[in-house]
Amino acid sequence: MGLNNYPPDSRPTVKIYSSANYFTLSLVDGLLPQFCKVEIVTKEQERWRQLTKYLIDNNSFTINSENEQNKHCDYIIGCFIDEIDLDIIKNVIKEASQLSTKTIFIFPYNQNAQQYEKIIKTKELLNQSSNENLFVYVGDHLGPRMTFDGSPFSQLIKNTLLTQKVPIPKNCDYFPVFTPEATKEIVKLLFSFGPPANEVAIYSEGLSPQELYLRLTKRIPNKEFVLENNKEALVNDSFFLIKTEHKLESSLNEVFQWFSKNPLYIPNITKQSTPKETNKPTVTFKKPSV
Repeated sequence: MGLNNYPPDSRPTVKIYSSANYFTLSLVDGLLPQFCKVEIVTKEQERWRQLTKYLIDNNSFTINSENEQNKHCDYIIGCFIDEIDLDIIKNVIKEASQLSTKTIFIFPYNQNAQQYEKIIKTKELLNQSSNENLFVYVGDHLGPRMTFDGSPFSQLIKNTLLTQKVPIPKNCDYFPVFTPEATKEIVKLLFSFGPPANEVAIYSEGLSPQELYLRLTKRIPNKEFVLENNKEALVNDSFFLIKTEHKLESSLNEVFQWFSKNPLYIPNITKQSTPKETNKPTVTFKKPSV
């Protein structure tokens, strides 16, 4: 039986543990059309309500705290794309074990030392679990409404929007992925039988700092990109790769078009700006040829 053939009272329930961010919101937008019921479990209930005002009348979508959450679900997703909270991960593992549900853990593909240690700890906690667990590592996600989580790539995009001189950290590689494509692949993995591997990476292409510098300089001639040292190096491992279609240029085109129409969504970094700089996006972007 396909997902869209479920009777209303027996549709699969997907529980998502996540902070309020637009990556998870894109995931919700991908799940609801599949005739799923989606429950967000979060400490940031009010922020989630603000992000999902357009879903207020959708009976298939709920937001709850850990104390209020429903006891039953068919699938669990722990989205730790911007913050890896081991206490929440322990709760996810405990619940998944009790319900014997398929569980997906989502982490960034580029990881700093602290994130890497927490992912290793998650694997140790799962060693005694017999459930079907899948680790998904998402590249440097970018798309309309993207949030700026402090990662080198999101910081680069924010600086491109707001400053003239844009540093590119040179002690890590970059793995851009268009957010809607990444979440689409995760939805497919959730409902597939026998995923290609227990650990999967999702991104469109890998770029060295020098390659990224050349691509950005070519497409954004009105900004000055400079290769600089970063405070800490990022690490990543080799996993089964799901390669997405949107390359860097087409993803950036979507990003800059959206922010040019919605400048109020750009973080206010006036304190970091010089008097000559402005909070209005002034990116001259040369669109990629079709």
